[in-house]
Amino acid sequence: MKNIDKTKEQLLKEIDQLRVKIAEQEKSESEDKKTINVQLENEEKFRSLFDNINLAVALHEIVTDENNQPVDFVFLDANPAYEKLAQLKRADIIGKRGLEVIPNLEQKWIDIYGKVAQTGESVTAVDYSDSLCKYLGVKAFSPKKNQFAVAIIDITERKQVEATLEREKKLTQQYLDVAGIMLIALNKEQEVTLINPKGCEILNYPKEEILGQNWFDKFVQDENIEEVKQVFKQIVSGNIKAVEYYENSIIRKDGSKRIIAWHNSILHDSSEEIIGLFSSGEDITERKKAEGKLIESENKYRSFTETSTDIILTFDTEGRFTYISPIV
Repeated sequence: MKNIDKTKEQLLKEIDQLRVKIAEQEKSESEDKKTINVQLENEEKFRSLFDNINLAVALHEIVTDENNQPVDFVFLDANPAYEKLAQLKRADIIGKRGLEVIPNLEQKWIDIYGKVAQTGESVTAVDYSDSLCKYLGVKAFSPKKNQFAVAIIDITERKQVEATLEREKKLTQQYLDVAGIMLIALNKEQEVTLINPKGCEILNYPKEEILGQNWFDKFVQDENIEEVKQVFKQIVSGNIKAVEYYENSIIRKDGSKRIIAWHNSILHDSSEEIIGLFSSGEDITERKKAEGKLIESENKYRSFTETSTDIILTFDTEGRFTYISPIV
Protein backbone atom coordinates (compact mmCIF):
# COMPACT_ATOMS: atom_id res chain seq x y z
CA MET A 1 0.00 0.00 0.00
CA LYS A 2 2.83 2.37 0.88
CA ASN A 3 4.51 1.63 -2.41
CA ILE A 4 1.28 2.42 -4.28
CA ASP A 5 0.94 5.74 -2.43
CA LYS A 6 4.55 6.56 -3.19
CA THR A 7 4.04 5.78 -6.87
CA LYS A 8 0.98 8.04 -6.98
CA GLU A 9 2.93 10.79 -5.25
CA GLN A 10 5.78 10.52 -7.73
CA LEU A 11 3.34 10.49 -10.63
CA LEU A 12 1.58 13.65 -9.40
CA LYS A 13 4.96 15.33 -8.91
CA GLU A 14 6.05 14.43 -12.43
CA ILE A 15 2.72 15.69 -13.80
CA ASP A 16 3.28 19.04 -12.01
CA GLN A 17 6.81 19.25 -13.39
CA LEU A 18 5.49 18.49 -16.87
CA ARG A 19 2.88 21.22 -16.53
CA VAL A 20 5.59 23.70 -15.54
CA LYS A 21 7.72 22.71 -18.51
CA ILE A 22 4.75 23.02 -20.86
CA ALA A 23 3.96 26.47 -19.45
CA GLU A 24 7.60 27.56 -19.83
CA GLN A 25 7.69 26.21 -23.37
CA GLU A 26 4.45 28.01 -24.25
CA LYS A 27 5.89 31.21 -22.75
CA SER A 28 9.13 30.75 -24.68
CA GLU A 29 7.24 30.10 -27.92
CA SER A 30 5.15 33.20 -27.29
CA GLU A 31 8.29 35.28 -26.75
CA ASP A 32 9.87 33.77 -29.86
CA LYS A 33 6.79 34.70 -31.86
CA LYS A 34 6.98 38.25 -30.50
CA THR A 35 10.67 38.39 -31.38
CA ILE A 36 9.98 37.09 -34.87
CA ASN A 37 7.17 39.59 -35.29
CA VAL A 38 9.42 42.42 -34.13
CA GLN A 39 12.15 41.26 -36.49
CA LEU A 40 9.70 41.07 -39.37
CA GLU A 41 8.37 44.49 -38.48
CA ASN A 42 11.90 45.91 -38.31
CA GLU A 43 12.77 44.28 -41.62
CA GLU A 44 9.66 45.82 -43.18
CA LYS A 45 10.60 49.22 -41.77
CA PHE A 46 14.17 48.81 -43.01
CA ARG A 47 12.96 47.75 -46.46
CA SER A 48 10.59 50.71 -46.58
CA LEU A 49 13.42 53.05 -45.60
CA PHE A 50 15.84 51.33 -47.99
CA ASP A 51 13.41 51.64 -50.89
CA ASN A 52 12.29 55.22 -50.25
CA ILE A 53 15.47 56.96 -49.13
CA ASN A 54 16.90 59.43 -51.68
CA LEU A 55 20.41 58.15 -51.05
CA ALA A 56 21.56 55.58 -53.62
CA VAL A 57 22.44 52.39 -51.71
CA ALA A 58 23.59 48.97 -52.91
CA LEU A 59 24.77 45.84 -51.06
CA HIS A 60 27.50 43.54 -52.39
CA GLU A 61 29.55 40.48 -51.47
CA ILE A 62 33.24 40.48 -52.29
CA VAL A 63 34.73 37.74 -54.51
CA THR A 64 38.33 36.68 -53.84
CA ASP A 65 40.90 34.45 -55.54
CA GLU A 66 42.77 31.51 -54.03
CA ASN A 67 45.03 33.95 -52.21
CA ASN A 68 42.04 35.76 -50.66
CA GLN A 69 42.70 38.80 -52.83
CA PRO A 70 39.62 40.74 -54.03
CA VAL A 71 38.97 40.22 -57.75
CA ASP A 72 35.30 41.07 -58.12
CA PHE A 73 32.02 41.38 -56.22
CA VAL A 74 28.41 40.25 -56.53
CA PHE A 75 25.36 42.52 -56.34
CA LEU A 76 23.08 41.44 -53.49
CA ASP A 77 20.60 44.30 -53.36
CA ALA A 78 20.01 47.86 -54.56
CA ASN A 79 17.38 50.48 -53.86
CA PRO A 80 15.39 52.54 -56.41
CA ALA A 81 17.62 55.60 -55.86
CA TYR A 82 20.62 53.48 -56.88
CA GLU A 83 18.78 52.27 -59.99
CA LYS A 84 18.05 55.87 -60.97
CA LEU A 85 21.56 57.19 -60.31
CA ALA A 86 23.47 54.26 -61.81
CA GLN A 87 20.94 53.86 -64.65
CA LEU A 88 20.72 50.14 -63.89
CA LYS A 89 17.70 47.95 -63.16
CA ARG A 90 17.76 46.01 -59.88
CA ALA A 91 16.35 42.90 -61.56
CA ASP A 92 19.18 42.99 -64.11
CA ILE A 93 22.06 43.19 -61.61
CA ILE A 94 21.12 41.14 -58.52
CA GLY A 95 23.29 38.03 -58.40
CA LYS A 96 25.59 39.29 -61.12
CA ARG A 97 29.24 40.19 -60.81
CA GLY A 98 30.46 43.77 -60.76
CA LEU A 99 32.73 43.42 -63.81
CA GLU A 100 29.85 41.87 -65.72
CA VAL A 101 27.59 44.83 -64.95
CA ILE A 102 30.34 47.48 -65.14
CA PRO A 103 33.00 46.15 -67.57
CA ASN A 104 35.24 49.26 -67.30
CA LEU A 105 35.31 49.18 -63.47
CA GLU A 106 38.83 50.03 -62.30
CA GLN A 107 40.71 47.49 -60.16
CA LYS A 108 41.38 50.21 -57.56
CA TRP A 109 37.68 50.20 -56.64
CA ILE A 110 37.62 46.44 -56.25
CA ASP A 111 40.67 46.72 -53.98
CA ILE A 112 39.03 49.50 -51.95
CA TYR A 113 35.74 47.65 -51.57
CA GLY A 114 37.58 44.42 -50.80
CA LYS A 115 39.45 46.06 -47.95
CA VAL A 116 36.19 47.45 -46.57
CA ALA A 117 34.51 44.03 -46.74
CA GLN A 118 37.43 42.15 -45.22
CA THR A 119 38.50 44.61 -42.51
CA GLY A 120 35.28 46.45 -41.70
CA GLU A 121 37.00 49.82 -42.18
CA SER A 122 34.75 52.43 -43.80
CA VAL A 123 35.96 54.54 -46.73
CA THR A 124 34.77 57.89 -48.08
CA ALA A 125 35.77 59.04 -51.55
CA VAL A 126 34.90 61.42 -54.37
CA ASP A 127 35.08 60.20 -57.95
CA TYR A 128 34.10 61.34 -61.43
CA SER A 129 32.11 58.81 -63.45
CA ASP A 130 32.89 59.04 -67.17
CA SER A 131 29.91 56.87 -68.06
CA LEU A 132 27.46 58.97 -66.02
CA CYS A 133 29.27 62.31 -66.51
CA LYS A 134 28.78 62.99 -62.83
CA TYR A 135 30.83 63.64 -59.70
CA LEU A 136 29.88 61.10 -57.03
CA GLY A 137 30.40 61.13 -53.27
CA VAL A 138 30.83 57.50 -52.15
CA LYS A 139 30.66 56.06 -48.61
CA ALA A 140 31.54 52.35 -48.38
CA PHE A 141 31.04 50.33 -45.20
CA SER A 142 30.74 46.68 -44.17
CA PRO A 143 27.46 45.51 -42.56
CA LYS A 144 28.75 41.92 -42.44
CA LYS A 145 32.04 40.08 -42.93
CA ASN A 146 32.98 39.87 -46.63
CA GLN A 147 30.13 42.18 -47.57
CA PHE A 148 30.14 45.89 -48.32
CA ALA A 149 27.48 48.49 -48.93
CA VAL A 150 27.89 51.74 -50.82
CA ALA A 151 25.90 54.90 -50.22
CA ILE A 152 26.27 57.26 -53.17
CA ILE A 153 25.22 60.87 -53.67
CA ASP A 154 25.42 62.99 -56.81
CA ILE A 155 27.65 65.99 -55.97
CA THR A 156 28.02 67.26 -59.54
CA GLU A 157 26.16 70.50 -58.83
CA ARG A 158 28.25 71.13 -55.73
CA LYS A 159 31.48 70.53 -57.67
CA GLN A 160 30.30 72.90 -60.40
CA VAL A 161 29.58 75.58 -57.80
CA GLU A 162 33.01 74.99 -56.25
CA ALA A 163 34.65 75.29 -59.68
CA THR A 164 32.76 78.54 -60.36
CA LEU A 165 33.79 79.95 -56.99
CA GLU A 166 37.40 78.95 -57.63
CA ARG A 167 37.36 80.72 -61.01
CA GLU A 168 35.83 83.82 -59.42
CA LYS A 169 38.42 83.68 -56.64
CA LYS A 170 41.27 83.55 -59.18
CA LEU A 171 39.72 86.39 -61.18
CA THR A 172 39.32 88.49 -58.03
CA GLN A 173 42.92 87.77 -57.09
CA GLN A 174 44.02 88.93 -60.55
CA TYR A 175 42.13 92.19 -60.03
CA LEU A 176 43.79 92.62 -56.64
CA ASP A 177 47.22 91.91 -58.12
CA VAL A 178 46.98 94.49 -60.91
CA ALA A 179 45.10 97.21 -58.99
CA GLY A 180 47.08 100.47 -58.85
CA ILE A 181 45.74 101.34 -55.40
CA MET A 182 46.07 99.76 -51.97
CA LEU A 183 43.30 97.29 -51.09
CA ILE A 184 42.97 95.92 -47.55
CA ALA A 185 40.41 94.10 -45.44
CA LEU A 186 40.23 94.23 -41.65
CA ASN A 187 38.29 91.89 -39.37
CA LYS A 188 36.38 93.06 -36.30
CA GLU A 189 39.54 92.67 -34.19
CA GLN A 190 41.27 95.29 -36.41
CA GLU A 191 43.56 92.63 -37.91
CA VAL A 192 44.59 92.66 -41.57
CA THR A 193 43.00 89.69 -43.38
CA LEU A 194 43.74 90.73 -46.97
CA ILE A 195 46.15 93.07 -48.73
CA ASN A 196 47.11 93.34 -52.38
CA PRO A 197 50.62 93.72 -53.87
CA LYS A 198 50.22 97.51 -54.25
CA GLY A 199 49.46 97.72 -50.52
CA CYS A 200 52.61 95.77 -49.72
CA GLU A 201 54.59 98.08 -52.02
CA ILE A 202 53.28 101.23 -50.34
CA LEU A 203 53.91 99.88 -46.83
CA ASN A 204 57.25 98.42 -47.93
CA TYR A 205 56.47 95.18 -46.05
CA PRO A 206 56.19 91.61 -47.39
CA LYS A 207 52.65 90.25 -47.25
CA GLU A 208 53.56 87.73 -44.52
CA GLU A 209 54.55 90.56 -42.15
CA ILE A 210 51.26 92.41 -42.69
CA LEU A 211 48.56 89.72 -42.48
CA GLY A 212 47.30 89.17 -38.95
CA GLN A 213 48.76 92.45 -37.64
CA ASN A 214 46.63 95.05 -35.85
CA TRP A 215 46.28 97.69 -38.55
CA PHE A 216 46.00 100.72 -36.29
CA ASP A 217 48.77 99.73 -33.87
CA LYS A 218 51.37 98.89 -36.50
CA PHE A 219 50.64 100.98 -39.59
CA VAL A 220 48.58 104.06 -38.76
CA GLN A 221 50.02 107.46 -37.81
CA ASP A 222 47.30 109.60 -36.26
CA GLU A 223 47.25 111.97 -33.32
CA ASN A 224 43.81 110.73 -32.40
CA ILE A 225 44.54 107.00 -32.85
CA GLU A 226 42.43 105.93 -29.88
CA GLU A 227 39.51 107.93 -31.22
CA VAL A 228 40.01 106.33 -34.64
CA LYS A 229 39.93 102.87 -33.02
CA GLN A 230 36.71 103.69 -31.20
CA VAL A 231 35.12 104.87 -34.45
CA PHE A 232 36.16 101.60 -36.09
CA LYS A 233 34.62 99.59 -33.24
CA GLN A 234 31.38 101.52 -33.57
CA ILE A 235 31.32 100.87 -37.33
CA VAL A 236 31.86 97.09 -37.09
CA SER A 237 29.33 96.94 -34.26
CA GLY A 238 26.76 98.44 -36.61
CA ASN A 239 26.20 101.48 -34.44
CA ILE A 240 27.34 104.04 -37.02
CA LYS A 241 27.86 104.10 -40.78
CA ALA A 242 31.32 103.72 -42.26
CA VAL A 243 33.11 106.95 -43.16
CA GLU A 244 33.12 106.70 -46.96
CA TYR A 245 36.14 108.99 -47.45
CA TYR A 246 38.99 109.65 -45.05
CA GLU A 247 42.63 110.75 -45.19
CA ASN A 248 45.38 109.80 -42.75
CA SER A 249 49.06 108.94 -42.60
CA ILE A 250 50.51 105.43 -42.54
CA ILE A 251 53.95 104.33 -41.37
CA ARG A 252 56.17 102.37 -43.75
CA LYS A 253 58.72 99.77 -42.68
CA ASP A 254 61.55 102.28 -42.91
CA GLY A 255 59.68 104.72 -40.64
CA SER A 256 58.71 107.14 -43.40
CA LYS A 257 55.12 108.28 -43.73
CA ARG A 258 52.69 108.37 -46.64
CA ILE A 259 49.34 110.13 -46.83
CA ILE A 260 46.53 107.84 -47.97
CA ALA A 261 43.05 108.79 -49.18
CA TRP A 262 40.68 106.00 -48.14
CA HIS A 263 37.32 104.83 -49.47
CA ASN A 264 35.65 102.40 -47.05
CA SER A 265 32.94 99.76 -47.25
CA ILE A 266 31.51 97.44 -44.58
CA LEU A 267 31.97 93.67 -45.10
CA HIS A 268 29.10 91.26 -44.36
CA ASP A 269 28.91 87.46 -44.25
CA SER A 270 26.18 85.34 -45.90
CA SER A 271 23.80 86.07 -43.02
CA GLU A 272 24.39 89.84 -43.35
CA GLU A 273 26.37 89.99 -40.12
CA ILE A 274 29.17 92.60 -40.12
CA ILE A 275 32.57 90.88 -40.24
CA GLY A 276 34.91 93.77 -40.95
CA LEU A 277 35.86 96.63 -43.25
CA PHE A 278 37.17 96.71 -46.82
CA SER A 279 39.13 99.78 -47.90
CA SER A 280 40.80 101.09 -51.02
CA GLY A 281 43.60 103.57 -50.45
CA GLU A 282 45.33 105.93 -52.87
CA ASP A 283 48.76 107.33 -52.03
CA ILE A 284 48.28 111.11 -52.30
CA THR A 285 51.54 112.09 -50.63
CA GLU A 286 53.06 113.72 -53.72
CA ARG A 287 49.77 115.44 -54.57
CA LYS A 288 49.58 116.84 -51.04
CA LYS A 289 53.16 118.12 -51.36
CA ALA A 290 52.34 119.76 -54.71
CA GLU A 291 49.19 121.32 -53.24
CA GLY A 292 51.24 122.62 -50.33
CA LYS A 293 53.80 124.17 -52.66
CA LEU A 294 51.05 125.71 -54.76
CA ILE A 295 49.39 127.24 -51.70
CA GLU A 296 52.77 128.50 -50.51
CA SER A 297 53.44 130.02 -53.92
CA GLU A 298 50.01 131.62 -54.03
CA ASN A 299 50.52 133.10 -50.57
CA LYS A 300 53.91 134.54 -51.58
CA TYR A 301 52.42 135.98 -54.76
CA ARG A 302 49.45 137.46 -52.88
CA SER A 303 51.78 138.90 -50.23
CA PHE A 304 53.93 140.48 -52.94
CA THR A 305 51.05 141.96 -54.89
CA GLU A 306 49.23 143.26 -51.83
CA THR A 307 52.34 145.08 -50.49
CA SER A 308 53.63 146.32 -53.81
CA THR A 309 53.45 150.08 -54.57
CA ASP A 310 52.92 149.28 -58.23
CA ILE A 311 49.51 148.75 -59.77
CA ILE A 312 49.10 145.10 -60.67
CA LEU A 313 46.25 143.89 -62.84
CA THR A 314 45.56 140.47 -64.33
CA PHE A 315 43.11 139.57 -67.09
CA ASP A 316 41.64 136.35 -68.44
CA THR A 317 41.67 135.44 -72.15
CA GLU A 318 38.50 137.44 -72.74
CA GLY A 319 39.97 140.59 -71.25
CA ARG A 320 38.10 140.48 -67.94
CA PHE A 321 39.87 141.46 -64.72
CA THR A 322 40.87 138.53 -62.56
CA TYR A 323 42.94 140.51 -60.05
CA ILE A 324 43.36 144.17 -59.06
CA SER A 325 46.01 145.07 -56.48
CA PRO A 326 44.80 146.92 -53.34
CA ILE A 327 46.75 150.05 -54.21
CA VAL A 328 44.24 150.80 -56.96
